[in-house]
Amino acid sequence: MVICVTRRLPLSAIALLLITAVPGTVLAQTASPGEQSQLDPESPMSPMADIGVDWPDMADSPQTDISSSPTDAVNSEDADALRYSIAIIGLDPPLRAVVGLRFDALSALREGVKDTANAAQINRRARDDAELLTTILKNSGYYDAVVEPEVMREDGGKLAVSLRAESGVLYRFEDVTVTGLEPSGLKAAELREAFGIDT
Repeated sequence: MVICVTRRLPLSAIALLLITAVPGTVLAQTASPGEQSQLDPESPMSPMADIGVDWPDMADSPQTDISSSPTDAVNSEDADALRYSIAIIGLDPPLRAVVGLRFDALSALREGVKDTANAAQINRRARDDAELLTTILKNSGYYDAVVEPEVMREDGGKLAVSLRAESGVLYRFEDVTVTGLEPSGLKAAELREAFGIDT
């Protein structure tokens, strides 16, 4: 298309002539966004690429019975029919002889050793006796004493209960002072004698 211009035209006229000459280009560039194709949310998704691993079938998976696990300390069959032995480990024989009589008289393990019990009962007795032995040692002057209970299964199903004790050093009192007896007057000497205080 040839346009002959015989006189000077305004710029707006020239622009109008160019738009009319190339309508396809201008319309393509000025198309509204609404006329463009949009994604249909109801359209099906494209198939996913195969990752090469089959999904597991849970129906075919073997079921594990936790209660029959060989790592259980106590089987359900003998949970209520256990016997046990008792041992105090870590104390010197002289100290063991001193605290032994008191411990044996109050021990929950000693009291029930002739009868069967379940694992929970035995563990509870072991913890209680560990606290008891700790108290007896501290009352005997071993204030740093530590006792840890341990329950192990022996051959044949019997349980071995051990109280592992560390007595620590023996503390002694160098001096004892009792005040407040003077207002009692003549009874002060009697009170001192009652407390067993050497002056």
